[in-house]
Amino acid sequence: HWCDVVMSTPSLWSTILLGDKNPKNSEPANIPGRLQLLRMFLQHSRRVPLSVYIGDVAASQVSFDGHYDEIEAHLPRLRELVIDAYDFHPSWRLEELLVNSPAPNLQALVYLVAEDSDPLPLLFREGASALQSLTVRCRSGFQPGVNVKNLRQLHLMWDGGMLGSLLDLLDMTPLLEDLMFTRFYFRDENTVELHSSSTSPPSRLISLPKLKKLAFEY
Repeated sequence: HWCDVVMSTPSLWSTILLGDKNPKNSEPANIPGRLQLLRMFLQHSRRVPLSVYIGDVAASQVSFDGHYDEIEAHLPRLRELVIDAYDFHPSWRLEELLVNSPAPNLQALVYLVAEDSDPLPLLFREGASALQSLTVRCRSGFQPGVNVKNLRQLHLMWDGGMLGSLLDLLDMTPLLEDLMFTRFYFRDENTVELHSSSTSPPSRLISLPKLKKLAFEY
């Protein structure tokens, strides 16, 4: 009886984990088995919204590229995507998937990759108009890469980005309610020197009329 319940309840199959945060637990020795399991989740989740977590190894190793081929057709029902590869570079197939495939129902995106990775690309052909929550690791010259006009929650790991880039981003988020900064510091607009506490960086007025929470974490 319970087996029938599990197999016939799509919501129980709607959260998909690819890889693990600990690379020692994510050796891709059984890629065919992982791929078969992914197909089972995609099939039994039917048409319900999906939440997908992609860990370090899955994000960076080409052995997982076949998984992204399977996921691509289901991106229109993607609701949440977490790419938690903080010390790794994303594989070319993962980047290709993110750049070329619209995700019209995506509401939450976490994009954490190695600090020296390329800047955040133009994601989902700007076809993520439902996006309300964004967590991203930022560097100099950061561009959002997604449609941010409907954002309610924004978490920036701001690793020495330009102040002007931040102000440009905030100027595009009039509905923002929750703003959080981690590792928060700037580079000078004309040099690569950090602003000292006694230096006032250039600024301009940004209107965030719906902002309810502002947090800084170091």
